[in-house]
Amino acid sequence: MNILDDDEIKQYLIGYTDIRGVQRAKLVPSEFFEKSVVEGVGFAGFASWLNMQPSDSDVIAIPDVTAGIKLPWKSDTAWIPADLYVENQPLEQNPRQILKRLIETAANQNVEIKTGVEAEFMLLKNDIQHPASVEIFDRQDLQLKPCYDQQTLHRNLPFIERLVHYINLLGWGCYQADHEDANGQYEINWGYENALITSDRHSFFKFMVRSLAPEFGARATFMPKPFNHLTGNGCHCHVSCWSVNTGHNLFTDVNTKDFSRRFADGLTTYAAELSLLTNPSTNSYKRLHPARPQSGASWTPATASFGGNDRTVMVRVPDVDRLETRLPDGSANPYLLQASIIAAGLGDTLFDINKADNRIEKTPREPGVLPRHLGEAIGRFEQSQLVDRAFHKEARDAILSLKKAEWGEYLDQITSWESKTYLDC
Repeated sequence: MNILDDDEIKQYLIGYTDIRGVQRAKLVPSEFFEKSVVEGVGFAGFASWLNMQPSDSDVIAIPDVTAGIKLPWKSDTAWIPADLYVENQPLEQNPRQILKRLIETAANQNVEIKTGVEAEFMLLKNDIQHPASVEIFDRQDLQLKPCYDQQTLHRNLPFIERLVHYINLLGWGCYQADHEDANGQYEINWGYENALITSDRHSFFKFMVRSLAPEFGARATFMPKPFNHLTGNGCHCHVSCWSVNTGHNLFTDVNTKDFSRRFADGLTTYAAELSLLTNPSTNSYKRLHPARPQSGASWTPATASFGGNDRTVMVRVPDVDRLETRLPDGSANPYLLQASIIAAGLGDTLFDINKADNRIEKTPREPGVLPRHLGEAIGRFEQSQLVDRAFHKEARDAILSLKKAEWGEYLDQITSWESKTYLDC
């Protein structure tokens, strides 16, 4: 859809996803939209999770009109992601621009990354009086092994079929939906695309799910581990690499048949160093290192491992044309998630990481070991040579600054803080 030519649209949500994954926007009436495309929309950066101060100049959001999405449930409104600038210079810590830089770097090496996400979520009781409370919405959803339960899916069909209908109305190609392994948990799958389009759609999907759930009396959360006794919300990502020049899948092309194995090696080698992006919350590590859930399996990787069509490993091979990384969770920033996949999978190729330096000799990589908590993930990210080379310094420093503050806040408060912070992640 060409947003500029749609006369039905009366207003535009123009904004960005900050480093913690919170979506920010301003509403711009249609009569001022063309001006906003040229001049941008102003935001105070310190007011969101960006590494900025109140004294800093305004952040100017320039909408990407090619990525606009008309709200299927409110056809007079469009959602448009933006790129951010300060004093006419790109704001390098903006997650969408971090991803765009890595996409450009890969393209310069004749590689286009295409991905699809499996964004699991749970439907909770929408308790307005106690917004931090956590209780499964469907009280009949009680099976010990509820995965694929037809009866529960049918009871909640009005909500699920609305989502499926809207996704297909948008042209994303929803091909299935199901009840997942935890009580109250669902997954809706749609087609793969290039990494930037997937990230924009992933962001919009989370916005859509959260927006529609209250109409059915529920509340949706992508929080990694809302319940200690249930399987957590993952965000498995299917990945393939394509030649920019020929359009061939590099994983299946006979001339590049070892490409998928090298990409998988990158994902496992750098998993711990980039887990701050794939698993960015304190709650993430309760999903990765859980007690045995009531269904009998956590469906999460215990180590940064690679295997065949095996759901216990971190990098699974569901088919010859793609890989699946099972490490990411529902709190992952859609843009930083894709950025981490490109950086890890192509790291040695794009950034010449094999050249040792003194710091790497002092802190050798341990590819098989995943961080036990957010503090450990911060340390691995901070000491990573790959991060130094793949990410702009402003982006690296901003992520570290905000995550260190978050870890400190968690250590000070520990328990109830998580549900207040991550239920809406």
